[in-house]
Amino acid sequence: MAKNLINKKEQKLSKKSRLDQLNPDKTPINNRGAITGTDKVKFLIDLQRNSNATCVIIKNADSEMLSPVTSMMADVSNEFLFGVSKPLFAEEIDEKCKKYKICYFVIKCIDEISLQQQERYVGLVKDREMNGYRLPNNCIIVFTVKDRSSLKNISYNLYHFAVVAFTE
Repeated sequence: MAKNLINKKEQKLSKKSRLDQLNPDKTPINNRGAITGTDKVKFLIDLQRNSNATCVIIKNADSEMLSPVTSMMADVSNEFLFGVSKPLFAEEIDEKCKKYKICYFVIKCIDEISLQQQERYVGLVKDREMNGYRLPNNCIIVFTVKDRSSLKNISYNLYHFAVVAFTE
């Protein structure tokens, strides 16, 4: 009987150490090993660090929890994105990525622009490059949408590279 109790304690300890290995940043976890609430969204986003050819799609409201952020609206003109030798957001991203372990490039309301306009961002996600500017490896590309039903408004090519992170 005592041996049985010791084995159960060891199993609990080994389960806890496995969770610590999977969750080194100590993100809140419920008793079944699941990450909870808005921490789930943050955890899924942070898993994309150093991943090439990927982006994250979240709700507009969830972008408030990210920091440091460089953000822009998805409906910016082509001149803003391609009309200069280096995109206007490049310096801000470089500065934040040098200063922090992770930085976020948030492109807001991607679901509100046409599918054709969304295609402009496929190269940014796929190659992590825009107009000769290469995103730093510790920069995570995040697109925001109004809600889960807005996912149907995302272009197939862009959605193909995305991780969808919703709290509900």
